[in-house]
Amino acid sequence: MYRIEIYYNKKGELTFAQYDENDNLLGRCHGKNVKKCLDAIKDEKIKTIYPNGKDTATITYNDASVNIHHIDHVTKDPLMKDYLKIIEKKLEQKEERASKVTRKNKYRGPLVFVTTLLVLAFASAIMSGATMAPEAAQNSGKPTSSYSENYDKESKSPDISTDVPIFEAPIVEDDIPEYTFLEYEDRSDEEKLHTASTLYFDKIEKYADMYGLDPELVLALATQERGIHSSEKDAGGATGLMQIQNGIWLDNEVTAYNFNTNSYETVKVTKSKIENVDTNIKIGCMILQDMIHDKDYNILAGVLSYNMGGTNVNKILKKHSEETGISRADILANQNNCDWLKHRGIITVGDKDYVQHVISYMGSDIDTYVIKPNGERVDLSIKNYDVTLNVTR
Repeated sequence: MYRIEIYYNKKGELTFAQYDENDNLLGRCHGKNVKKCLDAIKDEKIKTIYPNGKDTATITYNDASVNIHHIDHVTKDPLMKDYLKIIEKKLEQKEERASKVTRKNKYRGPLVFVTTLLVLAFASAIMSGATMAPEAAQNSGKPTSSYSENYDKESKSPDISTDVPIFEAPIVEDDIPEYTFLEYEDRSDEEKLHTASTLYFDKIEKYADMYGLDPELVLALATQERGIHSSEKDAGGATGLMQIQNGIWLDNEVTAYNFNTNSYETVKVTKSKIENVDTNIKIGCMILQDMIHDKDYNILAGVLSYNMGGTNVNKILKKHSEETGISRADILANQNNCDWLKHRGIITVGDKDYVQHVISYMGSDIDTYVIKPNGERVDLSIKNYDVTLNVTR
């Protein structure tokens, strides 16, 4: 007998997972493909519907059982609308029968009464969610159950065989892009960003392209660093728009791959260069590229290194590796897993929220990139956790 689990994963995506009678995962899909899978079973005859724990309902068929978790949220999801209508119809029939039984057996005992209340409560949740407009799903909040955490501990799903049926239909692997979810304030409308863009974006774009960086990312970083160029060294010992640290870089060299010359370029950092806005941006881009390269082209690790320094970020990665058993290489290879950021507290210098502060100037739905010397493009998509899932903290 097949078992199907419908729940929200850690990223807040509606997820459909199918298991065989031996509890082996047959496949998993997300997002819009959940609806495709549910459409395959919508005409099947439901045998029973009953509450199964605090926030779970179980629907049984002849050949499968379907466990729906996070009831308060799932019932508001437009992807579930058609399937919920079927459940609603079944529950209306069950409610009618339960009502008759309760009236007929008024003094039969508490068991029938409690069971009826549970069924009616679930029916109310389903019926309120089934008729809700699609935009209501955006206000449904983040699921609070630990269910998704348990199921998301599994490794990447195996290839899904097209001959594995869900009631005579195959599981369809979702093709939506992967995202990194972070919680941050959206500052993309702030005057500081507009000023930096107006004054410096042409120069930023020139040098970002030269060193294989997303100009929007460099603009956001420059805005977070200072937002406006000055030839004066600030109280923290840094100079210019890109806040080049004098104590670290002055009279030292930085090397980066120059895509204009298709060769590596080494520049000695001097006082006059970091005081000039053009060379300040150029050197800042070279440093950022070098930091990202040092972190195996993990963009967020490179951005944090720009603030904290590569050695300190290595300590964070080491701590995460020791705690999880995941190698440094594997941590950095996964652009969409930023769990390692939770260990930032072990570092006492720099801005622990630097990553969020930088990307906050890029909006709530971000696509950024860096290009390797061989021409390979590394992409990173970020969604604002608060905005996307309407998280209440």
